Amino acid sequence: MSAVGFSVGFSAGSSLGALAAADVPGVHYGTVAQLVIVCGGQKRFTELFDADNDGVADFDFVELALSTADTEIDQYAAKRFHVPFSPVTSTIANKAVEIARLQAERWRGVYHDEHASRWDAIYSADKFKPGWLLQLAGGMVTPGSDPMPLKHTTMAVDQAIEGLPADRENSRRKMEGFW
Repeated sequence: MSAVGFSVGFSAGSSLGALAAADVPGVHYGTVAQLVIVCGGQKRFTELFDADNDGVADFDFVELALSTADTEIDQYAAKRFHVPFSPVTSTIANKAVEIARLQAERWRGVYHDEHASRWDAIYSADKFKPGWLLQLAGGMVTPGSDPMPLKHTTMAVDQAIEGLPADRENSRRKMEGFW
């Protein structure tokens, strides 16, 4: 039983150790139990993640969706933050399972026009209304906790020049008549 009060069934090819790892925070940003909730319950979860149509969700498919979501978040967030996130905030976990569900819907061919607004909320590249991933990369939204450490740089900082250049008068004469 998962923490939310229902069992998550997987096909016979999946191991119980792998299922347990999928629900351990830190392995993925989102958990299988969260993914079941985002899908709308056990029945819809099984329908979406049953790749071989045997009535049981396929662990490899769930693992692929969660891994893809983690990778996409890390690719965008790496522009501004240390990744992978640890500890995982609820914002990152929620977005990860939403991305996993959207990707699974596309892979299974059940993505319809009514899902476009959910897709755009995450992935939109519109400069007037960017999706959450672009907002994360641009620093317009935070990963859910303040303060998050910014990505550090290894570049040396230039020394600030104090005072005026020694040849200020020569430069001034060269500019005479320019304006």
